[in-house]
Amino acid sequence: MSPSILVLSLSPIERDPRVLRQIALLKGLGEVHTAGYGAAPDGVASHLQIPDSLGAWRHNYRLYYALVLSRRLHQLYFGAPWVKFLLANIAPGEYDIIVANDANVAPVALSLQPRLGWHSDLHEYATRQGEDSRTWRRFTRPINRWMVRNYVTRADSATTVSQGLAEAYREEFGIDARIVPNAAPYRPDISTHPTVPGQPLRLVYSGAMAPSRKLERMIDAVALVERRAPGSVVLDMFLMPGDAKYRLLLEERATAAPGGAVRLREPVSFRELVPAMAEFDVGFYACPPSNFNQERALPNKLFEFVQARLAIVSGPSVDMARCIEENSLGVVARGFDVEDLAAALESLTVEAVDEYKSAADVAAEVLSSERSSAPWHDAVLRLAQRDGGATGRAGNSAGDGSQV
Repeated sequence: MSPSILVLSLSPIERDPRVLRQIALLKGLGEVHTAGYGAAPDGVASHLQIPDSLGAWRHNYRLYYALVLSRRLHQLYFGAPWVKFLLANIAPGEYDIIVANDANVAPVALSLQPRLGWHSDLHEYATRQGEDSRTWRRFTRPINRWMVRNYVTRADSATTVSQGLAEAYREEFGIDARIVPNAAPYRPDISTHPTVPGQPLRLVYSGAMAPSRKLERMIDAVALVERRAPGSVVLDMFLMPGDAKYRLLLEERATAAPGGAVRLREPVSFRELVPAMAEFDVGFYACPPSNFNQERALPNKLFEFVQARLAIVSGPSVDMARCIEENSLGVVARGFDVEDLAAALESLTVEAVDEYKSAADVAAEVLSSERSSAPWHDAVLRLAQRDGGATGRAGNSAGDGSQV
């Protein structure tokens, strides 16, 4: 009989591409169930929906701060409304295998004592993901470190999203995490198209409209290139809804760009995104890092650019730059300043862009989600192949009540 697999995540699972990838992959290994916020994703055997009203650590945040400062972290975690809900509605041993998404559900996964074991998928570097905020460092880092040190380290296996994060988890916690990047599905239906000589290079960005991403620098870089060489580039930005004031700032910068070279556009659906971007020449993304996770990010848009068969221009983010250079996908700017980004754009020629597009076509299957998701499959398959009587191991015991 195939094992029962619980995919556990505190995200709205039906809108979380990474978790949906897990579900699609694991259906071939067992009966997949889910627990998390939002409605049931398609095709699962059952779904336990956490009420949206249970999203806070505590309704009284003075108590939250007091528990953190006094290091009563076990009390803080297991008293959280969503944790109590999950433990009240799922019996220990109810599932054979649990896939726990991010450190914040690791203590729940361990407490539920899955019969064959559990896997931890770490979407972020938990102890540094908000380190640019003093409040986060003081009140969130302690609970995140506690979760990783006392619970994630006891998972049967682990994965994370980039080489930089994997190295950091190994160095700080001794966790040997394999890498599953946020890759896009392979698109064999999309092919390269030649860059048109004498026409502006068509640049595209799609993603969050977050002030921390400094998108105005990308706009200003395009404007600078256009002032130096009119008619050389145009940038279309498909922006997700976000900060209204920041949107106004971006609109002002776009309006100031000469010749209408920058256009802000409404977002397209996830399914439509790669085909929409395939109409362009160059994927453009440069996010100056404000914390470790951004510095070592390997963002989904890199893989979407590849599936769209685009050349790529990026800032010098370590893991993104490595992927671009190893696969000859485009140009990495020297820095994140406007002048650096403009220089990278100005280095492009029609011939070079066509070569980068061809390289993307070659790399598309290798860098696809189908190819890169193997560590999830391998980890769960190993658990599924265990003898059903192999319980009682330290990794499958309930939480030990560690306080620090």
